[in-house]
Amino acid sequence: MFSKGFPNHVWDAIARHLQIKLPDHHPADLYDLTDIYVAAQFVLQGTNKGESTISGISSHSSYRDIGAAPARPSKILYPIPVPQPQPTVHIKEEPIEPQVKMEHINQLIKLGETLLQLNSND
Repeated sequence: MFSKGFPNHVWDAIARHLQIKLPDHHPADLYDLTDIYVAAQFVLQGTNKGESTISGISSHSSYRDIGAAPARPSKILYPIPVPQPQPTVHIKEEPIEPQVKMEHINQLIKLGETLLQLNSND
C-alpha cells in the first residue's frame, strides 16, 4: 500500500537501505512504517522535486530483479498496537445440593447416643 506510492527504482533503493540497516530482519516479516519512512528520507535526501531518477540506479536492471530485495509489503506494521476487545465471561450459578443429608446426621446422633449408653453401663 504505502510502498506503491514510490517508483520501482526508488522502492528498490529503500529496500536496499532497509536490508543494510536491519540485517537481522526476517525476509517474510514486514518492515515497520517508521523504518520505511527513515529509509525513504535517506534515499531521497538531496534530490530535486523534478528529478525522476536516482543517480547510480539503472532503469534496465533493478535491485528487485536480482531477487535480493524484499517484495513490496501488502500490509505495513504500525508501531502502535490496536487494542483488542476483551470477551465478557458470564458464570451461571446453579444451586448446589448438600453433600451430607439429614438422614446421615440423624444416624450419627443415634450412634452417638448408643455409644454413650454402652459406656455409662460399664
